[in-house]
Amino acid sequence: MAKTNVRSFAGQKKVLAMDDDEAIRKLLSWGLPRLGYEVVTAADGEEAITLFRQAKEAGQPFAAVIIDLTVKGPLSGREVMSRLREIDSGVLSVVSSGHAGAPAMRSHVDHDFDEALPKPYTLADLGRVLGKLLRER
Repeated sequence: MAKTNVRSFAGQKKVLAMDDDEAIRKLLSWGLPRLGYEVVTAADGEEAITLFRQAKEAGQPFAAVIIDLTVKGPLSGREVMSRLREIDSGVLSVVSSGHAGAPAMRSHVDHDFDEALPKPYTLADLGRVLGKLLRER
């Protein structure tokens, strides 16, 4: 039943999901379309920034981004979010992490994220967070 409720407000929104864990990217690629979202995944910050910029320049911006807080590579999730905000200051964002004690997870708004999604999460959790984010804006 929760899935039906989540689907009712999802619509066809395009979401960029950055996570360095391939299993999570596969889960998001499988799950988000079932919630009514189009999804594009990125394995690291540079890829996410490139995909985000290309979509914006093509006039097909992402409705929201899901950013893993701790990723391998030179850019942290917070740094990626900062760069995405330089491209589009109005981008809606979800920070995701398995480190519940991380400052950005405890106080996501103070760290430039609109919502937080602690790992592990379910498809219903993901749908609720994205639905709330996109409904409120």
